[in-house]
Parts: sequence; C-alpha cells; structure tokens
Amino acid sequence: MVNGHRTIKQNELVGAAAAVFVLPEDIELTAGPSSYHRQFLDLYISQFSRRYLDDLIAYRKVLLQRNKLLKDISRSPDGVSQLAAWDNLLIEHGTRITNERQDFVRSIADTAQRYYSHFDKSFELIIQYKPKIEAIQTDVKAALESQLDIYRTREIRAGLTLIGPHRDRLEMDLNGKSARHYGSRGQKRCVMLAMKLAAADLLSEIKGEKVILILDEIFAELDNVKSVALMEALAGYGQVFMATAGEYDFHDMPVKKFYVNDGKIKEVQP
Repeated sequence: MVNGHRTIKQNELVGAAAAVFVLPEDIELTAGPSSYHRQFLDLYISQFSRRYLDDLIAYRKVLLQRNKLLKDISRSPDGVSQLAAWDNLLIEHGTRITNERQDFVRSIADTAQRYYSHFDKSFELIIQYKPKIEAIQTDVKAALESQLDIYRTREIRAGLTLIGPHRDRLEMDLNGKSARHYGSRGQKRCVMLAMKLAAADLLSEIKGEKVILILDEIFAELDNVKSVALMEALAGYGQVFMATAGEYDFHDMPVKKFYVNDGKIKEVQP
C-alpha cells in the first residue's frame, strides 16, 4: 500500500488497453535478428494471455539463475546436483510458452497471408514458428527434456542455457524463399505490416472489440500502389492513428487530419 492506495505493478497493466504499434524500426521483425521475432510474440500474446505473461516472467528469472549456476559449474562441478531443479522449472514454463507461441503463429498465419496479398498477389507469405528443439511434434515437454540432456556438456562448457524458447525464431517465406535473406526492403516492410495487422485482428477477435492501431511513418518505403492497398485494408477498421512528416492523398477516405507545428496542434478542415 502507498498512501492508502494499492500499488499497481507494471505487468498488471499489460493488455488493459490493447493496441498495436507500427513504427519505422519494426522492419527489424523481418530484417533483423531472431530477438525481434520473440519480442513480437511476447508483446502480442501477453496482451490476451495473463498466464503467458506470468510464465514469461517466471521463465526469465529461471533462465537468469540457471545461467549463473552453469557459469559456476564451468569453474567448479560442485553445483551440478542443483541443475535438475532449475531444469524442471525451465521445462515447466518453457513448455507452456512454446505451446502458446505455436498456437498464436498458427492463428495469424492465414490472416497475414491475406493482408500480404493486398500488397502483392504474386507472392505467398508463409509464417512458421521454429523452436530451438529438434523433432518437435506434439510433446514439447519431452523434446525439451531430451534436448537439455543432449546439450548438458555444451551448456556447462559455455556457461549458458542453449535450449529453450529464449532461442526460438520465426521463419517468414515469400514463395518458399526467406523474406529476411531474399526479400527487398519494401517486401520486408509489407511482411511486417501483414503480421502486425494479423496480430491486431486476432487481438480484436479475442477481446471482442477492435484494438487501437498506431502507425508512425507507415508509408516509408511503400510505393503508391502499396500505400493505397494499405489504406484500403484499413478502411473501416476502427481507431487508427497515423503520424507522417509528409503529405498523403487519402483518396476521399473519411479521415481527420491534424498538423503539429512548433508544439501546436491544428485540425485541418476538409
């Protein structure tokens, strides 16, 4: 209690008002390292699954302690017997995280392809979740247990946990080729947009109301055809906020425009 009021932890606010942001740097989702893939998954799953958020917080604590123990064991084997307890916790939380991520990716994959087709009908977008465990079918728990056992010596040598959802990634292909390695800058941005909009649709469905879309410099690296396609995809969506430094023709779409200049906001009359 603080001044007679209950304190609110930061994680209690997650999902209170569901929103999807699209920022210029979000192209790293398709162009950057796999840490951006996990960030995408964690951000949007946490907005509708409190259990996932709790597992994620617990998993990160387990990972921190397990890595510390592995470093200690790499210098002296005295702590090997303590690994089993941390392994069990890592498997417990890691299994649920992996399962939730798989379900989420399956849920947005078709919708993301539909959105991508607005930009370019000649390419098929396929999104897959790629866990850092081998032979994964239905039993994630058994796969984690097996891989931790196989990697035990390497983990002790490295002083680092090498298996688990903190190492997982997404695979985003256009007509069977990696968007990250072979896609143009514009294609990468369109893949990112398709994934964000698919996540927004899923969040809206789960929450029973349209989430808020906040888009910053969304037209960067999009040609006129793709910009129009994006606006058509967003038509009638709900609350959509866009910020751009340039002028854009909204093609008679019902929008409100505001100029921000020298700290002052002025609505542009139609």
